[in-house]
Amino acid sequence: MDRPDRARHRACLGRSFPHDVAGLRRDRRAPPDSLAGHRSPGKPFYGGPPDPRPGADDSRARWKSARHRATGPGRALVTVGDTGPRAGGPRTVDPHCEHPGGEPVVADDGLAAAFQLSLSGAGIPPAPARAHLGTLGPSRRGLHRAHKPQRRCRDSGPLRERAPQPAPLQRDPAAGPVGGLFRPRRKPPARRHRRADRLWNHLSRCRRHGTPGRRPDAPEPLRRSPGRPTRLSRRLSRPLAPDSRMNLVDLQPGRPIPEPRTRPPAPMLPIALGMMAGILIDAHIQMPIALSAAVVVAWAAAMIQTRGRLHAGWAALGVAAAGMGAARHALAERWLPPDHVARFLSHSTDSTERLEAPIVKVRGQIITPPVTREPDPAVRRPYPVAPRTTFVLEVRAMVGDDEIPMSGRVAVLARTPKLGLRVGDIVEVTGRLAAPSPPRNPGEMDWAAHQRRSGIRATLRTDHGESIRAIDATDAGGWRRLIADARTRLRGYLIEPGFEDDDPGAGVLSAMVLGERSAVSRAMNEAFLRTGNAHLLAASGMQVAWLALVGWIIARAAGIHYRLTALFVAALIVSYVLLTEPQPSILRAGIVGVVACGAAFFRGRYGSMNALAVSVVIVLLIRPGDLFSAGFQLTYLATLGLLHFCPRVAEAISEALGRLNLYRAARAFGAAPYGLRLIEADRPEAGKSAMALRWAGVGAAQLFALSLAEWLLTAPLGCYFFGAFMPWGWLGTFVASAIALPATWIGYLSVLAGLLLPSSGVVFGPPARVSIDLLTGCVERLAQLPGSVVDGRAPSLAWVVACYGALAVWCYRPKWIAARRRHGFKIIALVLVLWWLVPPRWVRADRGALCVWMLAVGNGTGTVIELPDGQTIIYDFGTRSGFDAGPVAENFLRYRGIRRVDAVFVSHTDFDHFSAIEHLAHRVQIGRVLVNDHFEHFAADEPAARAFLEGIRARGIPVETIHAPAMRNEYEPVRLEVLWPPSSRRQTFFADNDASTVLRLSFEGRSVLLPGDIAEAGIAGLLSGADEAAAIASRPAGKEANLLLHADVLALPHHGSVVPNTKEFIEAVNPGAAIRSTARRRSAGAGGVEELVLPRAYFSTADDGCILVRIKNGELVVIPALPKE
Repeated sequence: MDRPDRARHRACLGRSFPHDVAGLRRDRRAPPDSLAGHRSPGKPFYGGPPDPRPGADDSRARWKSARHRATGPGRALVTVGDTGPRAGGPRTVDPHCEHPGGEPVVADDGLAAAFQLSLSGAGIPPAPARAHLGTLGPSRRGLHRAHKPQRRCRDSGPLRERAPQPAPLQRDPAAGPVGGLFRPRRKPPARRHRRADRLWNHLSRCRRHGTPGRRPDAPEPLRRSPGRPTRLSRRLSRPLAPDSRMNLVDLQPGRPIPEPRTRPPAPMLPIALGMMAGILIDAHIQMPIALSAAVVVAWAAAMIQTRGRLHAGWAALGVAAAGMGAARHALAERWLPPDHVARFLSHSTDSTERLEAPIVKVRGQIITPPVTREPDPAVRRPYPVAPRTTFVLEVRAMVGDDEIPMSGRVAVLARTPKLGLRVGDIVEVTGRLAAPSPPRNPGEMDWAAHQRRSGIRATLRTDHGESIRAIDATDAGGWRRLIADARTRLRGYLIEPGFEDDDPGAGVLSAMVLGERSAVSRAMNEAFLRTGNAHLLAASGMQVAWLALVGWIIARAAGIHYRLTALFVAALIVSYVLLTEPQPSILRAGIVGVVACGAAFFRGRYGSMNALAVSVVIVLLIRPGDLFSAGFQLTYLATLGLLHFCPRVAEAISEALGRLNLYRAARAFGAAPYGLRLIEADRPEAGKSAMALRWAGVGAAQLFALSLAEWLLTAPLGCYFFGAFMPWGWLGTFVASAIALPATWIGYLSVLAGLLLPSSGVVFGPPARVSIDLLTGCVERLAQLPGSVVDGRAPSLAWVVACYGALAVWCYRPKWIAARRRHGFKIIALVLVLWWLVPPRWVRADRGALCVWMLAVGNGTGTVIELPDGQTIIYDFGTRSGFDAGPVAENFLRYRGIRRVDAVFVSHTDFDHFSAIEHLAHRVQIGRVLVNDHFEHFAADEPAARAFLEGIRARGIPVETIHAPAMRNEYEPVRLEVLWPPSSRRQTFFADNDASTVLRLSFEGRSVLLPGDIAEAGIAGLLSGADEAAAIASRPAGKEANLLLHADVLALPHHGSVVPNTKEFIEAVNPGAAIRSTARRRSAGAGGVEELVLPRAYFSTADDGCILVRIKNGELVVIPALPKE
């Protein structure tokens, strides 16, 4: 059986492709106005061969008559095969055909109308129909009725002479090589094709003899049980692969109709899924390594037992991969060598036993580029902050009286800049060695876990850059130095011709071309994040794909053999990955590219899912902790969207536009550029500019579908990880990607030309500068759109899983969402949206309880009060430490679901009590700000406090003045008392600390006292005021009079500082628990305040983190908000 017949027979088993004859060549024997003249060489249009059975002459006559009429002017005989559940085989359609009763015949999906309109120019046909053209036959269900005509033509004439058969298929030599860029030459028919031939012969015998595949003289076959399916029936009922259809590219002029494609195998997919499952299991239950090894051994035994059973074998392979993933994660997280730097750290969980970080001197090699960052000028600070230098050090020894060998990686932070350092330098660093700090407040990112998963187990901090000393060593540099020098040289070719060193656009271009994400400024990175274009700043598959394409074209144009070309392109990809920063996106793209080159080298079949699974396995073997990082999850999710979700979105858009009669746009989203030319075949030949516009339209449509698909896929994960949702992310990606693509091309050309001719930068520098300025300007404009970033509502993990489950069903199982079930899926989507719209405050608010949160903000104060009725009050929020307290407050409020703060009390004019308030005013709604009447007096001499008041009033937030004594009744049932200071008309103060606002909150017989920074004079005034109040009430002064200051919980005044009357004040308040907000640990000395508090409970934010005070049903609880490790 020759290849055309075999293709037809396989097509009869159900393969089909969208109808389009743009690639069919014109037959010169046909009239000029005949559509039959457009045919594939050697491929006649017909609906099926004549029925060879005796007594079928009438059927044959009708078939030949219909075929003869199809060759008339403007007509074509097309067989439309319905692959649905009620398919009855192909139908020969013609606009002039009728039912026996005279009713006109409507072609399936408008196919016949498509051919008529394509010649008359009367309109544009709807979306591509599913049809069988040429030698393609019926579906599986219509196989036995394949050649029975189902419509009677009114002008059917007598039997005419059969038209001559066309010549055998001849390929046009000018059509070019068969296949794509990486497609090898066509192989002999595979074994599955021979099975198809045997199946065709079997069914043909069934039809000839009238018995199920048995000749009259054949012996009686063995009978199977009626309920057990045969292998043949299982094969026939198996669904076709989504990519088994032929497309327009396959029907190019001069090319034979290719063999139907099937889904490429992905043997690495169960291994990748098993590894991810094993890592997740080990991260939660910490499996012993011996147990993981036993799982792998059990898999080996299971594979022997399940040999020959495919599904059981895949399951055993997945279980073994899970054991391997669990063992790898355990080795990375819990097994450390004896000389590892983490073993020199204190791991005591008791805050009373924690020691101050020791000062050590270590020697090691710099393995990451040292980065010096300027402080953010938009953040107000109490004192100037110098630029900081950070890098990662591979430790080799601890230097002292005796040199101690040491291994591991530490993150070095110098609070003053240190210039002149390079990757590969051997340095000695003197500083404080400590473990990475865990999160101190709810809602903070766990940077300690992030660094631990990256292999960093310790930090080394130094206050002076001079504490880092480079030493001469014979082994300095190495391969890391070579890579760093190459990266610096390429960056010079890319940046120097058109940018300044401090230009933000230079960092953007360097990140897009060379993958240097650390070169992007903080403001520009924020703008790209707000517009949903952060992926453009990460080296990923786009860069690798263009590099591979350019390398392949150059090598093949030079006449290099395809095997050597594959090796050359793989070397280019590996070199590029080494030059970029090691991020999950570039590692994934590099591994996938190398796998594709391997497929081209071995002339194998490339499978995208298998290559993606290989990259997952390799990345997790190197760094298993990357599975929990947002970058890893987003890059693989975006890749799956590009491969599977984007075509589904484009198809949905095409169907929607077709229903709106926008057929041209529908075909553009359907990715049928050849079809645009077919529809206008009767019009004058379009010029190059018109064709370029059509191709540009198709490209824009596909880019829009891709932007929408990526936005839909990454939105749930962005809400979960970052608590932010970008409503205009799809628009930002669509606009910015169209500009970023040519900018990346120019960058690549600039680097390549610089390698060949360094002076070529004068040619490529200006275009690169213009394109990057256009991109950054567009991103900045998009970031200023109203509602560019809204609250992501911090959804639960269950919501994220439900969202991706629904998207997976919509993408991979569209038949589950048939017409009868479509409304059910819409209801599910609506439920998910409504679930996300539920305010988190409804779930996380502790109704009926008074919660006072004292956050850890270093040398400062940050108190958030949640009232039983849902209102929120802030009492001071700021810090004097070297970080911005605004994000701390923002993350905590997002964690608690708080979007409105009803009142903010600012006690006095010290910077560490209000530095975060103005930042919060940009993020949440603030009802009013309350200050005492001494605040304005002291703010006149404090520029920071004066700027704070001006900024608050400029945003339209009312500022209210209060003084003591006062009772605030608007917060019932909580009793809020203002105890200090008195009005400025009655008393003045020399220090602003003594004029701090003192509040007492009382609820259900329990109370909390917030004294601010009152010092000796303020404490004395409070004590004397209590005595005077007792005298007025005719009660004896002394211990009973001090009940007017009593509180169950006391926030120690002035961050725990001790003044002469501090002890008397503590005894007057007589709290059950005292809380100190400070950055000073117990190990460094508590300054004597802890001795004054004992034997009462004592908490410190430096050691215990955020402290929660909760009063509900008369019960008082004071605990750290986060559990200790």
